[in-house]
Amino acid sequence: MREFFNRLGLVIHWIFFLITLLLFYLWWSDPSFFDDIGVTKWWQMFIACLVPNSIGWVIRFLLSGKNNFLPFGDDEWV
Repeated sequence: MREFFNRLGLVIHWIFFLITLLLFYLWWSDPSFFDDIGVTKWWQMFIACLVPNSIGWVIRFLLSGKNNFLPFGDDEWV
């Protein structure tokens, strides 16, 4: 059963990571994004893009324990 939760957590983490990449792409591909961009707007968008991956990481952490913030890579060093 533990292996099931590990895999489920990994799949959920990947889904939220892909949502994060999609948000980055949508915001950065919009030409109006760069009109009158200030430091505050840039940081707000950056943090908003990290929220989906953070949610996925928390769900994975609750299901399977210690793991990386990014869904890929080796979990051995955590």
